[in-house]
Amino acid sequence: MKKIFNNIEPFLNNLEKKSVIYALKKREISTYGSLSKKFEDKISKLTKYKYTIGLNSGSSGLFLSFKSLNTKKGDIIITSTYTFVATINSIIAADCKPWIFDVEKKNLGINLDQVSDQLKKRCFKRGKFLYHKTLKKRVVAICPVIFAGFNINYKKLKKLANKHNLKIIADSAGAIGSFNSNRRISKYTDINVISFNGNKLITTGGGGTVSTNNYRIYKKINSLSANCVTKKKYVHTDNGFNMKMTNIHAAIGLAQLKKKEHIFMKKKKIWDIYLNKKKNEKLEIIYNKDNIPWVFPILIKNVNLKKKIVKHFKKKNIILNDFWVPMHNQSFKQKLILNNFKNINFLKNKILLLPSDINLSISIINKIVKELNKFR
Repeated sequence: MKKIFNNIEPFLNNLEKKSVIYALKKREISTYGSLSKKFEDKISKLTKYKYTIGLNSGSSGLFLSFKSLNTKKGDIIITSTYTFVATINSIIAADCKPWIFDVEKKNLGINLDQVSDQLKKRCFKRGKFLYHKTLKKRVVAICPVIFAGFNINYKKLKKLANKHNLKIIADSAGAIGSFNSNRRISKYTDINVISFNGNKLITTGGGGTVSTNNYRIYKKINSLSANCVTKKKYVHTDNGFNMKMTNIHAAIGLAQLKKKEHIFMKKKKIWDIYLNKKKNEKLEIIYNKDNIPWVFPILIKNVNLKKKIVKHFKKKNIILNDFWVPMHNQSFKQKLILNNFKNINFLKNKILLLPSDINLSISIINKIVKELNKFR
């Protein structure tokens, strides 16, 4: 049997080809043109935000979001230790300091109780802002990471942010499937960032978007992402960047969005097989019922059992991998403000991703579940 990985490969067919050829015929291949605007409008409609800006990556989206808050050097941004490194890199690139927190076991999102407790113990208020007692720097924003698309308690997040005058920038890099539910994330967040990298459910090949309901933030990010140009040629309002999405990437994204219901339906079918046919109680599937997840994590509390399962599947040409290494376990942890990480320290070596590429046949998914059920 062909080797199977837990990578998420794009679902491509003739639609993408036709869309790219259309862009080529229109000579809309760069960052200026109608296709990128059309893609932005469709993402706004899907996510229920007023404004969306197409960018060259989700990382750029995070970076520009932090810059749009008019942050000062050393300002503190709260986020989760369990994330892809782009979250931390973007905070640091924006000249801010990451304050990282533990996760909640149920959704692997940021532990809001810990955040509330630490803000009370380690900060003081001056004017409108909280300041870190030791660093004497403002705490300006919280950036929850929506792990695998699993929704968090947005009402609780909003209440916390309002209490402490924090902007909310949601790192929804892999959470495009969350916006297919009835939950209006746009009601609770100031900025939302999505990645459309090649491994995401909906892809543009490489790219991302920033969405907001705040016109000032929209104008700021839109300007920063286009070198802060003005109507007068070669005159700029500030130091900006070349981070816009190209029309070629938007063309791919538009074709993908036409197929989103099929992609989400296939993903949900895989999800239902894993959820309903798994009989092994030693393997716990981490899930939310109201979204379409990007990846399929299982929790195996017995580490030796986990090793046996990985070895067993490898012999059958099915590669099961771990997921993120927490940020407090990285070599650059001295650049971060740390906490107690009890939950993720317990979970990190026990998480395993199941193959969930929608290009896989249902028979293969059934075979994987059957093999998992053997480990009683």
